Amino acid sequence: AWAARRHLFVAHGLLDVMILGGADTYMSLAAYGRIEESQELHLKRLAPKLRKAWQKWAMPFFDDVRGKVGYLPITVVQLGHGLAKDRAYVDRMEILTRNDYDPVSDIAPGSSDVWEWSSHKPSLHSEVMGYFKRRQEDLS
Repeated sequence: AWAARRHLFVAHGLLDVMILGGADTYMSLAAYGRIEESQELHLKRLAPKLRKAWQKWAMPFFDDVRGKVGYLPITVVQLGHGLAKDRAYVDRMEILTRNDYDPVSDIAPGSSDVWEWSSHKPSLHSEVMGYFKRRQEDLS
């Protein structure tokens, strides 16, 4: 779970262009300033245009956070993401790389400000849908 002072969310918004999940990891990397480490394992997993979009978001976010991150030493029970074996945390990013995912041109806010496809990439759209079906989130 994440919490932050309102001014951070107003200034930077959420990192919501990571359409297959994982934004929490990349928000953490940004908070601690681990932005330019292009050989970092996590950064190697991102599609090139997604990496560029993340870095553009991450640099000003780090300028405000500067590693000042705290935590609560409590146990949190996570519900609703399906079984860990179905989440394919590493392999899911290959879908975006294989389909040259670009958050600037492949998604756009729809009439309700919810992301919608804005490109003609049937393979990307199909593979993303298939990924979420395989997670079986409603069945766990």
